[in-house]
Amino acid sequence: MSSQIISENLYNLNIERAVLSTIVFEPVQYEDIAAQLKPEDFYHPFHQHLFVAMEDLFRGDQPIDEEFLREKLTKKNQFDEATFLDVVSVNPLSNVKEYCAELRKYTEKRKLIEIATKINRAILEQDNVAKAKDAILQLQTQTSDIAKIELSEVELKIKKNNEFKKRIYKLKNILNDDTLTPDERDVIEKEIAELEQKIDRPSFTSYADVRKHFKHKITSEDIEKAKEVNFIFDFVIENEITLIAAKPGTGKTFLSLILAQIFVKNKYVLYLDGDNSLTTLKNRKVDNLLKNYEKIDYVKGNRDELNQELNNLLNCTDLSDLVIFVDSGKNLIDGDRDKNKDVSKFFNKLKKLRDLGATIIVLHHTNKQTVSEIGKIEKYVYAGSAAWEEDSSNVLIMYKNANKNSLILNVHKGRIGLEEDKEFAYVINETDDFYELTKLDVNYAKEDENFDELKTAILDIINSAEKPLSKNQIFSLLKKQELIENNKDYFYYVLNLGLNRHWNFQKAEKGTAVYVIPVEFVEQKETVIEYQDEPLQTFTTTTTTATIPILRDSEKTKDLRQQRQVEPEPIIPPEIITAKLDLNEMPKF
Repeated sequence: MSSQIISENLYNLNIERAVLSTIVFEPVQYEDIAAQLKPEDFYHPFHQHLFVAMEDLFRGDQPIDEEFLREKLTKKNQFDEATFLDVVSVNPLSNVKEYCAELRKYTEKRKLIEIATKINRAILEQDNVAKAKDAILQLQTQTSDIAKIELSEVELKIKKNNEFKKRIYKLKNILNDDTLTPDERDVIEKEIAELEQKIDRPSFTSYADVRKHFKHKITSEDIEKAKEVNFIFDFVIENEITLIAAKPGTGKTFLSLILAQIFVKNKYVLYLDGDNSLTTLKNRKVDNLLKNYEKIDYVKGNRDELNQELNNLLNCTDLSDLVIFVDSGKNLIDGDRDKNKDVSKFFNKLKKLRDLGATIIVLHHTNKQTVSEIGKIEKYVYAGSAAWEEDSSNVLIMYKNANKNSLILNVHKGRIGLEEDKEFAYVINETDDFYELTKLDVNYAKEDENFDELKTAILDIINSAEKPLSKNQIFSLLKKQELIENNKDYFYYVLNLGLNRHWNFQKAEKGTAVYVIPVEFVEQKETVIEYQDEPLQTFTTTTTTATIPILRDSEKTKDLRQQRQVEPEPIIPPEIITAKLDLNEMPKF
């Protein structure tokens, strides 16, 4: 009884007959079946002989039918009339692929039983344990042959599928010919449909079956383990891809080198440079940077050389202690920066590095600036395809205001941690050894020459007025003196930019009209400036006895007005929020 059960689990003669019958009655199926089976996949000896005969006829370009098979097997003295009749009496299969897969499973079981039997015999028959172990090692090699057989079957399957796909591709190109008749087009489309059916693709019965095979599905536990958003600088988020775009000569390399100096306090820095010459690096004091910080690796090379450095990093398992600078992104693109597929291919590599923990900053270029809706302020957009923006976590556009020698960064895209249109401003100052970064008030940093001219005109009008003036009154006087064209948008822009620094609002004693007055008109008092997302800060500055005007009037401010009488203090320029970034006091991350 047990031997019968074992036999039933090692072969199935009915399936073998059905597969062979399918070939006899539908010879066009032979090529597909032969790609999946070998003679040893048939357990019955005659079935093996019959399958070999079919292979010989196919290779000899002869028909695979009953007469030719009988003749070929008779010549080899292998023909068995009764067993052959058992085969041809079975109906052909419609889903032969699944039955071929079953036969391969039986073959694997028989091979494993054979190997297990040999190992058992080796242990029992050897005189000592050492010889038995040698025999087992030899048989283990045979076990690995099963995996090799399976791999060869996969390779054969892929080869056949590729042949079908190439043929389909050629036929679809032929369909584009406008000289085809409707009947000819039908013939080609029918051939394409038949070839599509021959491609061996995974078959699933329902989505419930498909979802079992997802290889990259995440769970709620995976998300819970993710890091919180961690700023390692004003606009740089750890373990994300930040793109900084600016036109050439703006100072993006200077900015990134200073950021490298900041980050190296707590991380390694890899700087990939495909833009700058050694002479340029010397002029920018990069040699001093490398002397002072051993944890900065500065790599200069062409596209292939720099990409190889990135490829080497893909072999790591944890890059959370690394910040990568790419200067600039276009130098590593294998293709066209204007094509999504070429840009996305490069960013896919960066995303893999990000998933390993790396923080990545990519420098990029902007197109020619465009004039904004207010008619004066120039804006920039990044160069190239949309993939530069789509594949980055955050994108900042940087421009320089020569009037204040300031760098202004505008958040063009804020996916993680940053709000779009938020702005940051800095000035870079040269030191004996390198450079330092000073953070500026954004409004001050944006004051260009046009702003200064209009600001001076507005202050002259306010100072010469006998009483505070409204916005419309000031605009009318500017037009009357031909100090401004009919451009109210830019006037309002300047008025808002200078608010709380060059002038202030004050309610009229009667009515609700708002008047503009200079800071000098504000009564002597100390003002607490409250920021929405920041702790309370107190800045005191005077022209004579004045302080920074109120940004938001609170109960605390009212109390301070009543309780304190403040003596005039030295002027502290409100434009400079942070005097210098002290690298020794940077927060740990």
